[in-house]
Amino acid sequence: MNALRSIKVEDIQAILDSNPLTRQVLGHVAALGLPDWGVGAGFVRNQIWDYMHGYPVTRTFTDIDVLYYNAGDTSKVVEDESEDNLRRAMPGVDFEVRNQARMHEKKGEPPYRDMEDGIRHWTETATAIAVRVDGAFTPQAPLTIIAPHGLDDLLNLVLRPTFHYHRTRAIERATAKGWKSRWPNLSFIDC
Repeated sequence: MNALRSIKVEDIQAILDSNPLTRQVLGHVAALGLPDWGVGAGFVRNQIWDYMHGYPVTRTFTDIDVLYYNAGDTSKVVEDESEDNLRRAMPGVDFEVRNQARMHEKKGEPPYRDMEDGIRHWTETATAIAVRVDGAFTPQAPLTIIAPHGLDDLLNLVLRPTFHYHRTRAIERATAKGWKSRWPNLSFIDC
């Protein structure tokens, strides 16, 4: 096993930028013109945890979660069209685009206020993270990290359920996805 690398918050952009796929994905998503958007979950988490474990930079994803917030149009039409556009731009990559203004319905919760509030309700704190470029996209534009639960769990390899989920569900999800075998230094912590 490779030695575990310790990182700080200020290292996140450099780690994400070390992967050409990061800017490529962000550029295509920015071109969609979605309001209050981000690319989140494993797209960020996996790259950081792989780097910390000394693995090569993640260059393939089973899926990429794109999220946005538009309370004025909660139909699936924009989601479907956005997924089609992204899949044409990057064949072989499975994009899932979701408007966080309607995702509360799936969970039987009150409406979310914005994209960040939507990801606040995801399963684990280290997964409830997204990245975007604010303003006009350029390959050098600084990344904005959205992390409603903070970055400590991500940076400390901690899998902690958000206040919406029980520890058992988070562990079952992590086990089904093989996270502990992929990242052996991962620890499970209860809320």
